[in-house]
Amino acid sequence: MRSAIFVAVFFVGTTLISKMAAADMIMTFEDVTPLQPFPVGSTITSGGLSLVVNGGPSANTLTQVVPNGFFGQGRGLQSAADRELVLQLPIPLDMASFQFGNFGGTAFLRINGVTSPLVAGFDELDGTVIDGVSIATSGTRINGMLQMDGAINSLTISGEELLVDNIAVSAVPEPSAMGLVVMGLLFTIGRARRY
Repeated sequence: MRSAIFVAVFFVGTTLISKMAAADMIMTFEDVTPLQPFPVGSTITSGGLSLVVNGGPSANTLTQVVPNGFFGQGRGLQSAADRELVLQLPIPLDMASFQFGNFGGTAFLRINGVTSPLVAGFDELDGTVIDGVSIATSGTRINGMLQMDGAINSLTISGEELLVDNIAVSAVPEPSAMGLVVMGLLFTIGRARRY
């Protein structure tokens, strides 16, 4: 009986602590200077997250934070025609999302090193699965939201005439690590009851 209670408390405790310890961050670009150019190789940091700008050498295109990026809803990141925005992940994620505007050309995502098909807009990726990560979109091609659910270890966002904003991530710590914490707590409680 005691072992059954221990097992039940262990799994419930692990789940609750994992949910409470989730690391949620959002990149709003409100803390980035507007119209500052970010050339290839530079890093953009906002809200505790960082993006590295990768891509080709096009001199006539740039990546910059623009004021009123999404129809007056605050700043957004305008990406150049041949740029890839590589999100620097502090820990693996179980969810990521971003607001997007595709204004021409093609776009793609690269999740865990697997590249999606080239699409005219991220809205075309709705319902697809990339390396076990489910993609869901809402809104329109010009002002939409994309959410990814699943184990995300690396993420690249790319588009020709692209605006991104409100990049949000959620990471849940390893259940095994939380399990060790719960076991330690239960052991301590058990020892305290004996004395």
